[in-house]
Amino acid sequence: AMAVSPDGNTVYTAFFESGNRTTVINGNTFLAGGACSPQGGCTSVPNDVENTAGPYGGVVPVPNSGTGFQPPLNVNNPAATGANSLVVRKNAAGQWMDDNNGNWTTMVTGGLPGTARVAGWDMPDRDVAVLNANSLALTYQAGLGNILMALGVNPVSGQVSVVGTDAMNHIRFEPNLNGKFLRVNISQFSPGGSNAITDLNPHLDYTTSSVPPASRTQSIGDPRGIAWRADGSKAYVTGMGSNNVIVVGPTGARLAGAPIPVGEGPTGVVVDEVRSKVYVLNKFEASISSIDVVTNKEVGRASFFDPTPLVIKAGRPHLYNTHTGSGTGHISCGSCHLDGRWDRLAWDLGDPSAPMDTVDGKVFHPLKGLKTTQFLIDIIGKGTGNLHWRGDKSEFQSFAGAFQHLQGTDAPLDAASMQEFSDFLAACWYVPNPYRTYRPESTVAAATERMNPNRVRFTGTSFQTIPSAGVRLFVSVQVNCSHCHNAQTGRGERAGLGNVAGNGGSVDFSDNQNMSPDLRSVYRKNGFFYTTTECTSGFGLMSDGVFETRFNQTGTGQYLGDYEPELLSWSGGITAANSGGSFNFPLVHTSQDAMPAVGLRETIYGATIGSTTQITFMKTLVNDYPNDYGLIVKGIYQGEKRGFYYLGSDNYQSDMAGQTVTHAQLIAAAQAN
Repeated sequence: AMAVSPDGNTVYTAFFESGNRTTVINGNTFLAGGACSPQGGCTSVPNDVENTAGPYGGVVPVPNSGTGFQPPLNVNNPAATGANSLVVRKNAAGQWMDDNNGNWTTMVTGGLPGTARVAGWDMPDRDVAVLNANSLALTYQAGLGNILMALGVNPVSGQVSVVGTDAMNHIRFEPNLNGKFLRVNISQFSPGGSNAITDLNPHLDYTTSSVPPASRTQSIGDPRGIAWRADGSKAYVTGMGSNNVIVVGPTGARLAGAPIPVGEGPTGVVVDEVRSKVYVLNKFEASISSIDVVTNKEVGRASFFDPTPLVIKAGRPHLYNTHTGSGTGHISCGSCHLDGRWDRLAWDLGDPSAPMDTVDGKVFHPLKGLKTTQFLIDIIGKGTGNLHWRGDKSEFQSFAGAFQHLQGTDAPLDAASMQEFSDFLAACWYVPNPYRTYRPESTVAAATERMNPNRVRFTGTSFQTIPSAGVRLFVSVQVNCSHCHNAQTGRGERAGLGNVAGNGGSVDFSDNQNMSPDLRSVYRKNGFFYTTTECTSGFGLMSDGVFETRFNQTGTGQYLGDYEPELLSWSGGITAANSGGSFNFPLVHTSQDAMPAVGLRETIYGATIGSTTQITFMKTLVNDYPNDYGLIVKGIYQGEKRGFYYLGSDNYQSDMAGQTVTHAQLIAAAQAN
C-alpha cells in the first residue's frame, strides 16, 4: 500500500508481510556431524533452548505457565521429543521474551559461545518506508503490525493510518490461541512521531474463543482498504473477511453505529465528497456499493461482469469469511494462510492435555512443536498424500476441526462446506516464480537452466552470480532428492505412510515426524540469517524455521550454495527428459504453477517508448509454448480503444468478428501514436 502526504513531499509505503518482531530459538538437536540432508546441504544449528545459559537452564519442554503448563501435561503421554523450538518476541525495551516471561535476550543478541546468533543479532521491524520525495532520504516507521494491508493519510493532520493484523504467535498451544490468535488494528503515526495502536474490535475482550452471533457481526476482519473524508473527521475501513465497512475517527476509535454491511469481499474504498457518497469495491461479489455519508447506510449496489469460476466463488468464503469462520467474527483460515500463502511466521499449535493421536498407523504426540505456516496452494488430490508438516492429516477434510479448535466456531466445518473449500483450493495455482527463466530448463545453457541471473541477494552484499551446478545437481543425485521431494512440486512424505518408498521423505528430528516441504515456496522464505544485524525475517527453512536461507557456505559460498538455482526457482518441477529417474517415485503429478512469463508486459507508444525486441520475444514464447502462454494486446487502433488476441503466425484476432491484423500492423499503429 502507498500514500502521499497532503503537501506532496512524503511518500509512505507499507510492507504487506512485514513481520511482528518474533523469531525462533532452535530447540532441536540435529543429526551427527550437522548433516540435515543426504548431501549435507545444511549446516548444523546449535540447540539454544537446551543451552544451560538460557532462562530455564536448558530444561525442556519449556513451561508456559510459571513452572508448569497451561493446559496441564497429559500424564498418560510419553515425553515429547523434537518439539522444543520456541518463539520469542521483542518488546518495547528491546528484550526477546517468550510467553512465560522468560528473557532470552542474551541468547538472541549476545553472541554467547555455542549459540546460533552472532553478537548484536537483530531483526529491524521496518513496517512503513517514509520517503522524502525531494531529497529521496529514506526512514522507517516500526512496530505497526504483522500484515499491513492498507494505509491512508489524514488530509488535515497528515497523520498516517495503517490497517492490518498483528499475530499472537509467541503464545503457545492451540487451546490458548483458540479464537484469539490475532488482532485487527489501526496503527497511526505522525512523521517522526510515536505509534498509537487501536484495536478495531473493541467489543472483544479475548477471554473466550466464541461470542454470541450478535457480537460476531460487530467485528471487522481482514481489513483491506481505508479512505478519509476531506475534512479529516472520519475514515472508512473495509473488512474483506467480514463483508462490512466500519467508520473511525481521527484517533482510530470506531465511531458510534453498527458496521455497514456491503457486498462480499470489500477491498477498495473511495470518498466522493461532491455527492456525499462512499464507494466500495466488493471484489468477491463483483459489485460496487454506494454508502451515504450522512446515514452511514448502503444506498445502492451495482454489479459488473466477473469471469471467476463458480467453484472459486463457492469455496472462497471458507478461506476468508471471518463471521462464519470464527467464533469471534474477526479471524479466518486466511488470517494465517494469507491469500492461500503464509504469514511468514511459525506457530506452536500443540495441546499438552490431549491424548496421543494415530493416523494411518503412525502415532503422533499432541505436542506438535513449532511449525511454520504452510501454503494451501496445490495441496488437493492428484496423489499429494498426507498433509501437515508431520503428515498427521490423512486428507484435507481432516482439517474441519480447526474451525472449532483454533478459530472458535461452534462446531467443525460440515462435510459439504469442506468439499467446497477443497474444490476451491484445487483451483488455486502458484503465481509465476520471479527467479525462474522464462523458458523450460531444457532450452537454455546448463549454468542458467532455471535461475534468472542477478535476482537474489544476501543481506548487505551486492547481487550474486549463480553457481554452474543448476538443475544438474538435483538430477545427479535424483535417488537422494526425488524419493522425498516430488519432481514436480517438491513435496514429499515420510516413509511408512504408504506413499513413499526408500529411506524416508523427511528430516527425522525425532518421533515428531517432519515431512519434506513443498519447494515452490522456498523463494518466499528468504531473509532469515544468524550472521547479521539486518535480518529481515524471523523464520527460515525446515518445519520450525530454524535453518538460514543461506547454507553450504563452506562449498561455493553462494546464496543457498550449489542448490541455489534449483530451490529458489522451483516452479513446475523438472522435466522427465532431464531426470527420468525422478518420475519413478510415488506422488509425482502435474503441478499447478503459472509459467514465469505469465504477466510479462511491454508498452509501445510512439517511436521512442517501448521495445519491439521485447514484444518479439514475448510473441516467440507464445509460438514455442502455446499451451503455457497467450498474448493479449490492448490499445488505440484506428482511433478507437481495441483489444486483440494472438493467433500465431504473426496474426491477431481483433475484438470484432472476422477481423484479423498482423503483428507489423499493430506495431506500426502503436508507434504512430
